[in-house]
Amino acid sequence: MKIKKYDEEIKNIISESNFFVEKKIFMPNKVNELYLYRKKSREIYVIQTGKLYVLGREYGEGTVLIYEYYERRNFFALKETVVVSYREYIEDDVLLLGKVKLDDVIEPYQHEGKKKKFNNIIYDEITVIVQGPVEEIYTRLVIESIRRFLPGSKIVLSTWKDANIAELCVDELVINEDPGAPEFIKKNGARHADNRNRLLVSTKGGLKKVNTKYVLKLRSDCILAGDGIVRNYGRYPLKTDEFSITKKKLVIGELCNITRLKFKESTINFPFHISDWFFFGLTEDLKSYFEYTDVEPLEQMIKWNFKNNMVVSSDDEIGQNWKRRYNAEQYFFISALKRKYDIKYWDMSDFSEKFSEESRIAIINNFEILNIKDHEIINIKRNNKQPWNLENDKFADYFTNKKYEEAYQEIFL
Repeated sequence: MKIKKYDEEIKNIISESNFFVEKKIFMPNKVNELYLYRKKSREIYVIQTGKLYVLGREYGEGTVLIYEYYERRNFFALKETVVVSYREYIEDDVLLLGKVKLDDVIEPYQHEGKKKKFNNIIYDEITVIVQGPVEEIYTRLVIESIRRFLPGSKIVLSTWKDANIAELCVDELVINEDPGAPEFIKKNGARHADNRNRLLVSTKGGLKKVNTKYVLKLRSDCILAGDGIVRNYGRYPLKTDEFSITKKKLVIGELCNITRLKFKESTINFPFHISDWFFFGLTEDLKSYFEYTDVEPLEQMIKWNFKNNMVVSSDDEIGQNWKRRYNAEQYFFISALKRKYDIKYWDMSDFSEKFSEESRIAIINNFEILNIKDHEIINIKRNNKQPWNLENDKFADYFTNKKYEEAYQEIFL
């Protein structure tokens, strides 16, 4: 890495190269958040405002950070920091395969100290479903992380036709028919695919191959930095029968447990919205959660007419053609609940405090929400968006581990 001041030389480099230009904002946290990047491209950051802590020193306005291909880039934001990112793509990544090492990715997320175990599970009782597309670099590291931290567990890869599975060491392979994914357009013009049906199909396909007592469902870009997801299973065991659909609770993470999003012209509440990046628990519980959920029809995903008026501005991050009945996370949870209970929540415009309370009870009785430090699972593609503390987010409210624990103690202790 090179650190320079913004000058004529940098201006010339930027102007003469084919860069994708993007403004990025890095936020500080109560416990400073580490931003770790590994990309297959050259990237230049020009700090506009704020301060970054890089290699033991502080850098502010006018500083230029130059990273070469696959160079490790770790830094903390000391205050809200705005940078302009110039990222240069390369066409062929084949020669660079293998340069990303598992230890480089997981090292910032690992913690020393005594780690309590809340169960007597042995790894041989676990099947890990790796579901989703195979990506040449990421999926290899996901599988390597499972072999290291859950040795003896069975790995099922559930993916799509034409996936490059060469040199991937798995125990079972499931090839699914791709159900497709409608797109919506975000405010910057980027097209974003709604992959909920792909998650559903590849998860159900993987579950058909599971005959162990326990199962861990992972997205194919989620990587283990330890065995926390298993070790902490049973940390919050108490539950009631109210809105209960599991024999024992499933473990999930904090990220995407969204209760409210705050946009430029609106605020939208999201009851029954729980993270679907990974689940760990009894196989029978995860099967009952997904097995009888149907692929969602297109009409509910991009052409839905809301029950009540709801402001969704084209200037908002949420997108220009965003007309979905539920978010993916809501769709899976509500579908499972409706098989046993009469849930009246019609669509995301149909919010009331009654639904908020039903959602809170249903989440507490079916899930254990863990912080990233405890579940030790990171998303290798989005590791800059996985803060240790989600309490301070300006744009969203989350049902975090802290909030979950407070509600749990209020009910049971």
